[in-house]
This record gives sequence, C-alpha cells and structure tokens, in this order.
Amino acid sequence: MTPDAPFPAQLRQASAALTYLLSQGTSPANIAVGGDSAGGNLALQLLSHIMHPLPDIDVPKLPGPLAGVLLVSPWVAFGENYPSFTSNAKTDIATPDMLRWLARVIAP
Repeated sequence: MTPDAPFPAQLRQASAALTYLLSQGTSPANIAVGGDSAGGNLALQLLSHIMHPLPDIDVPKLPGPLAGVLLVSPWVAFGENYPSFTSNAKTDIATPDMLRWLARVIAP
C-alpha cells in the first residue's frame, strides 16, 4: 500500500487487488478480506465501496459472497469515548491506555 499517497489511492489498490484475484479465476468463496488497525479500516472501506461505489474507482464484480472478513482492532474512529472500550477493556488488544502510549511514542 501507499501510506504517503492521499485517499483514495489505497482503496484503488485494494479494489485492484481483489479484481485481479477474481480475474485469475479465484472464487470469492476462497477470498477473505482483513486487516489490523488502519488495515482493518481499509478492509471496511473496500467492502463499503463494493456496496456503495465511489465514482472513478473500479468496483470488483463479485459473482458470489466472500469467504469472510477479519478485522483486528480496526481504526475507524479517533476517539476513545465509546462503550466498546469499557465493555471490552479486559479482552481488547488495543486499550485506551495503550493507544495513548502509542500516540506519545509514535507522534510526540
């Protein structure tokens, strides 16, 4: 992917990758889309694009359903004031404390 390219470059690449797999005869039933953190966000963008296409970006033509989707702590919001942080506090990989620590270390 291209982390320095502005949106929608990554969505174009993800769409092209899925289109390529399908063009090579891969059944959608053998394709799982997934990602962790920002990759989870991109996986959701791709699925949203398939259901609600953005203009000027090719849409993969799915002849059937995908095998599944795996999202690990998808980065879909910038806040931490969501009920899921409290209800999943003991089991979530990305806790608010860890996210704050990462923000300090990565982007001081």
